[in-house]
Amino acid sequence: MKSIILLFLIVQNYCLFANIEEWNQKANLPASGRHGAIGFSIGNKGYVGMGHINSGPLGNQNFNDLWEYDVATNSWTQKADYPTEGFHYGTSFSHENMGYIGYGHEFYSFSPITNTYTLLQTPLIALHNNTTVNYKDAILLIDYTNFYTYTPETDSWSLYENDDYFYTQVVVERDDKVYAIGYRNFYKWILAEWNPVTHYWDSISYYPDTINQSHICGFELNGNFYFSLGAESDLGTGNANWKYDFNLGNWERLKDFGGAGRRYYTTFEIENKGYICTGTNGTNFRNLWELVPKDTTGEQNTNKPTPKSIQSLPYPNPSTSTITIDLSQNPDELVYSITIYNLQGELVDSKSTIGNQFVIDKNNLSSGLYIYQITLDNELITTNKFQFF
Repeated sequence: MKSIILLFLIVQNYCLFANIEEWNQKANLPASGRHGAIGFSIGNKGYVGMGHINSGPLGNQNFNDLWEYDVATNSWTQKADYPTEGFHYGTSFSHENMGYIGYGHEFYSFSPITNTYTLLQTPLIALHNNTTVNYKDAILLIDYTNFYTYTPETDSWSLYENDDYFYTQVVVERDDKVYAIGYRNFYKWILAEWNPVTHYWDSISYYPDTINQSHICGFELNGNFYFSLGAESDLGTGNANWKYDFNLGNWERLKDFGGAGRRYYTTFEIENKGYICTGTNGTNFRNLWELVPKDTTGEQNTNKPTPKSIQSLPYPNPSTSTITIDLSQNPDELVYSITIYNLQGELVDSKSTIGNQFVIDKNNLSSGLYIYQITLDNELITTNKFQFF
């Protein structure tokens, strides 16, 4: 009987452990600790390279080495060095079976099969710590508010139309849709979805952590989003770990990141797990951490929740004097609030209503495009824009 009870407790504890998000430390990068490295994954292999140290036995130095991490053996193998000078805060991504690495106007593909680099078409924008995400058959590269696309099959760059003044901090992809943590007003960080029809970021929810975050990373695992680390200043560090559940449409604070807080690290994803490597908090790290989401063997959530919503129709839009924002689905007993920002993210007006509409007078507002957000009980309901001539 004691053996049966013991076995039951072991199984119970294992199941409990398997159902929580967990950070595991993996094999260290067998090279110098660094920050500002690049990272990407191809299949079940991760790649980390380049980066920088400010001081120490090697002095101020950029690296041009590249390393391959094998999940199956928890081991690293050095690959061919980057063909030109080392750098830090470069741009990298993968597509199909190739890696892509660049800095400034130099841009190369890397083949793990032949262990060789190939010089590619010069980018339209200098590559420097840009955010990238796979989007349909191309790569979407975001330079804060500007959008570019790179098509690997044709080795070509193009400017992608974007009408929104939304600063992206971290971008992830889910079901051929692009999502980002970012802001229009620095004090209101938002999880938003890119709308390719309107060329505008549609707000989903406020980011729940401390405002003024930087150095956040993001993963799409099991159909949900995980946002980790972050700092309240460019030189700070944090170890917060958040999950956004698509089925429930809510946020959950998880167990903190397992290692030391850091900034200027790199990330990649393999087999539905997230990885964080290198970085600095004054000390340059070479350790590798793995985030295992709960229910990793379960089926991916595919249904985006239906958020609480209202119809928000500004008219006439544009206008020379007054714009009315219609809340035709708003019962009179609910109190909605509106905040209005200019394209620099500055708050220009705010008010509340228990009626069915907001009336916005131009008054002292300059001619131009404005963005508004409507909330109910501090929950973001809708975002849209209007224009005064």
